[in-house]
Amino acid sequence: DYRVLRRLVPRDDFGVAPQGPVAAGIVVDTETTGTDLRNDRIVELALLRFEYCTATGAALRITDVYSSLEDPGRPIPPESTAIHGITDEMVRGRRIDDARVAALLSGATPVIA
Repeated sequence: DYRVLRRLVPRDDFGVAPQGPVAAGIVVDTETTGTDLRNDRIVELALLRFEYCTATGAALRITDVYSSLEDPGRPIPPESTAIHGITDEMVRGRRIDDARVAALLSGATPVIA
């Protein structure tokens, strides 16, 4: 049960002026076929690159967003689909763009997952 108190209006700029040097950070979110690091696979990767003030830690603006699905090469277990809603049909033939991910991660610290 939930109640919407106010709608979120997406924005890329937070209206904060930097008080010192500006750096880039990344927020990472993944969905997987399960929780076993050795055997399970990523089926979705989402990255949000942002700029922040190193003096205050304040987030300044979002500079890029990337989200992609990837076919794990085997069926997604029903218990995983029940959690994230990603089906075999959604990922069939899909691939995460490794070059795009590397470009987004380049020079970004911190990486927040």
